[in-house]
Amino acid sequence: MKRQVPSSYNPAQAAKLLNQRETARDRLREKRIKEIVEVAVELFAREGAAGFSMRRVASLAGVTLSTLQHYFGKGENLFKITINSFTAGYIEKLRSIDHDVSLPARQRLDMVTDEVIAWAMDPVVTACYFELFALASRDKEVAKLIEEIYVTYHALLTDLIAQVNPMLTRDRAAMIALMIGAHIDGVMIFRFRATPAMPGTDNKVIAAMKEVWLREIFGPATLTDGRDDREHPGMAGRNFATAHQSPAPLNPQARRKRRSTT
Repeated sequence: MKRQVPSSYNPAQAAKLLNQRETARDRLREKRIKEIVEVAVELFAREGAAGFSMRRVASLAGVTLSTLQHYFGKGENLFKITINSFTAGYIEKLRSIDHDVSLPARQRLDMVTDEVIAWAMDPVVTACYFELFALASRDKEVAKLIEEIYVTYHALLTDLIAQVNPMLTRDRAAMIALMIGAHIDGVMIFRFRATPAMPGTDNKVIAAMKEVWLREIFGPATLTDGRDDREHPGMAGRNFATAHQSPAPLNPQARRKRRSTT
């Protein structure tokens, strides 16, 4: 129950508001609504919009249809609350990682991208992702929600990339953030909607993507700065473009000399 804020300061009214308490009935109602939304999110994650209805949610939540209508009104209201709750949970997870300043920026960037990659590999989350995009083509509110999610997600990545390499311009960090997001979305699309995604090579594809990201973040010079050397010993000062290359092939004279000594 929201407190009514007076239009002008009144000491007696302020004291009354401070002493105002939620009743046990209010708390029970809020708890029940939260539980219903959790059930609705699970249903949407499993079956998408096609399997979503107030009747199904009421049945799974163990409440009557009239109770559900009393709490949420139209089915459209419940559906939009469900979508918002579903997407907000993922954004909050990424924000919690980003805000943990006890961890180095490089580690937080790795954790954020690993989290998003894990979602991209989850068939349930992926099904919801494609369902939301399909809905966005005919629902302006869903389209706006997806846009807001991407803006938030890319801004978060941009901030982390700029912290990892402060020498980057903001525009450059934003470009790399967009590339990372596009790579991860591409893996999800190819893995679940195109040809079979190169069975057994997921880890290799992901490793290759991450190598490209690091090349873009640190450039052709050094891979890390002094702060991140502790996380990746032995890489400080090395040229990342050549760090993983095989030795150059020997010329014919050198090969003959090597064979004569073996």
